[in-house]
Amino acid sequence: MNSQSVELIPIIEHGTIQGRVQQLCDARNLHAFLGVRQIFAIWIKQRIAKYGFVEGVDFTSFDFSKKEKSNWASSPNTAS
Repeated sequence: MNSQSVELIPIIEHGTIQGRVQQLCDARNLHAFLGVRQIFAIWIKQRIAKYGFVEGVDFTSFDFSKKEKSNWASSPNTAS
């Protein structure tokens, strides 16, 4: 990030999806930043369906534990 950039949501500079290094963001952070009032799980599933995102290509999901909610990481390009 250059000195004139302002980070609006945290970016993972060297994240990977299927072994490809790329910038990623936590979709929950994006959801919060956008001020979406819809429940996250519904919102993210609708975005995935609407824009045809493919798991392992455009985003990845992961569980921290079976008791916690799933988290999603996506490339900033999917942040529509």
